[in-house]
Amino acid sequence: MHKEITQQLPKSLKLLLCYRKTPTLVAFAILIIGGIFSIVQLSDFDFREFFKLKEEKAVTDGIITNSYYTGIKESIGEDEGYYFVNAYVYEYKVNKEDHKWVSYSRNSIKKVGEKVVVVYSVTSPQYSVIKGFRYRANGTSVLFLLVLPIASLLVLLLHVYKGLKYLKIINNGIITKGKLSKKKEIYDGDIITYYKLIFTYYTNDKNRKRYQTTVKTSHTKPFQDEGKEVIIYNKNNPNQSFLLDHLANPISKYIKNNWIK
Repeated sequence: MHKEITQQLPKSLKLLLCYRKTPTLVAFAILIIGGIFSIVQLSDFDFREFFKLKEEKAVTDGIITNSYYTGIKESIGEDEGYYFVNAYVYEYKVNKEDHKWVSYSRNSIKKVGEKVVVVYSVTSPQYSVIKGFRYRANGTSVLFLLVLPIASLLVLLLHVYKGLKYLKIINNGIITKGKLSKKKEIYDGDIITYYKLIFTYYTNDKNRKRYQTTVKTSHTKPFQDEGKEVIIYNKNNPNQSFLLDHLANPISKYIKNNWIK
């Protein structure tokens, strides 16, 4: 069987080309949950301060003008007590200009009137931190808070990239069928097992060349329910191909019902 594709997928189905089933759903859920969590945790975060204090810095003397307990406590260890995070308001002078800022500490006790060493941004002296102190009350790294949403976003972008590749193959596609030639277990977990399935197919030209396409999955039944599985390959580059059943079900059903029968 070799049939050249001469039609276009409906727009709604083109979008589904980016859908990688469970991985896409998990990545999207993590993006939403991680994004909300990050927004809540970083509601008081000043990105200007964060980046300015990563640039060229200098030091000067400052003086504590006020101190108070933030209401935040951090566990020392299992049943070992807590650190109590205190805020220290301080004033300092750079180039004859007065500045006022606040820093946080969970293990230092400073009194009003006590002198401190202030580390400030050379380009924006209003951004500073007491040496050895924090510039955030809870001390959580912004990078740590953004790891999950950024990672999930990258996964979703990868799925979009794959969807565009599939669309390119379809737009220059030949529908054929291939046979499972190898099944390899690549991960054996307590709950789930992943397999690598390798399918062989041939082009419909004078040379009739042999090619292979693979799919990694924990659910092998859709790829073994027929003697031969439907494969779409790029007529301009037959090495580019995919198994039809690897796409979202609505796409697979549409192609089988409208382009094959």
